[in-house]
Amino acid sequence: MLDNLLKLTNGAPLLDLEQRLWYACQRLTALDLLVLERVQDEDLAIINACLEVEHELREPQFAALDGCSRSLSGRMAI
Repeated sequence: MLDNLLKLTNGAPLLDLEQRLWYACQRLTALDLLVLERVQDEDLAIINACLEVEHELREPQFAALDGCSRSLSGRMAI
């Protein structure tokens, strides 16, 4: 399930809440829903902490990709 949550939230800071919910609902499996019914607050706190660390680790990579994308877009416009 953690793997699915990581996939679901990749890039999520760029989405508004409605978009996040829509994407999450598209990818959740029956097993994911069963697990969500049984998790406790402490479990969710640990998962959220993992997601925050992952976001912090990937932020420089996303920034580099965004810079490359903007650079390429500028070259194509010429």
